[in-house]
Amino acid sequence: MGRRSPFRSPRSRRLIRRVVALFDRVTPGGPSCFRRVLLESGLHAQAASASVTFGLVTFGGPKSGHVWFSDDPVPPAQRYDVTFTL
Repeated sequence: MGRRSPFRSPRSRRLIRRVVALFDRVTPGGPSCFRRVLLESGLHAQAASASVTFGLVTFGGPKSGHVWFSDDPVPPAQRYDVTFTL
């Protein structure tokens, strides 16, 4: 669906991210980075064709993770035991 959307400017992508983040905050179950990536991919052609990276924490504490577009910077405080990109 996102790949068929019209070309949008970088400014438009920032606006879409803000709207998606607002929607994500009020959705039942709390914020979800995976949901934000899926929503943005469905609304923006460049996001739909971008690679997505999954970072997983599996050792030494609670299991958790994060999902982000590969062209986004990774939060420097985050260290992941495993990362993979699709």
